[in-house]
This record gives sequence, C-alpha cells and structure tokens, in this order.
Amino acid sequence: MQLLLASCQKGGKHFGSHSIDYPDFCKFRNFINSVLFARNSIQSLRLICGFINGFDLDDFNLILYAASLKGIHELDVRLYSPYSSHLPNCLYSCRTLVTLKLRNATLNCSSCGVDFPLLKSLYLDLVIFRSSCYFFKFFRGCPNLEDVYARALTISDIT
Repeated sequence: MQLLLASCQKGGKHFGSHSIDYPDFCKFRNFINSVLFARNSIQSLRLICGFINGFDLDDFNLILYAASLKGIHELDVRLYSPYSSHLPNCLYSCRTLVTLKLRNATLNCSSCGVDFPLLKSLYLDLVIFRSSCYFFKFFRGCPNLEDVYARALTISDIT
C-alpha cells in the first residue's frame, strides 16, 4: 500500500504528486514535517491516505494539526481504511479554511466545537456523521457556506 501526497502548496511553492512506498516513507515524513513546521503558511494541502507500513494515525493527526496551525485555506482529505473513522478535533476548528473536501470520512464532533467562519465551499463524498446531532452541529459551524457538494452521506447513530 502507499501514501500519496497529491498536492501541497506552501509560500507560493507547489509540491507535486508523490507516491511513497514504505522504504522511502521516513524520508517522506521528514520532508512533510519540514514543510509543515517551517515558518510560512500553507495555502492548500491534499492528502490521500491509505494503509502502509510506517504510516499511522499519529502521522495523519500531526499533518492535519500542523496544517491547521499554518492558516490553511484549502484542505482535501481522502481517507481509506483504517483512517476513515478518525479525524482529529483540530480539523473541526480550522478557522482559516475556505474550501474543505472530505472523502470516505467519519465525522464525530461530539467532544469539540465546529468553527469554520470562512468556509465557503464544502465537498463531502462518502461521509458518515455519527449522529444527526453531529450533522446539524457541523453545518451550524459553517455560517458562510456558498457551495455544497454532498454525495453518499450517512447519519449513523452507532455508539
């Protein structure tokens, strides 16, 4: 399996498609950390995350946490098992997001607030909300939405 970083734009620089197999993953992780923890802001980030040896939930959470601290404007996250049910709380309060794209994600915003004051475009594909309360909570946290694309949304009251 592999991790694909399809696009990362930082300070006017664009880092193109990179498919990373396990032997190069440590180098890739160091590269991502250097980009995310540099001083400049990150404008957009596209993560396509799947199962590979060496990539774990902590790496994924760290990438999203760092991106949220950097004032990211566009975030595109496509998750493939086992990460589809785990989005970090920092994602729900990324106040600088203008565009958010989520694919194959499970949203559970029970222990955090949802605050996307600048979000104008939202794309949800194969997204599960853990309850109807979280569904409404999520959309109440997006007061300036102008464009919504939703396909295959599920509200599941699984405990």
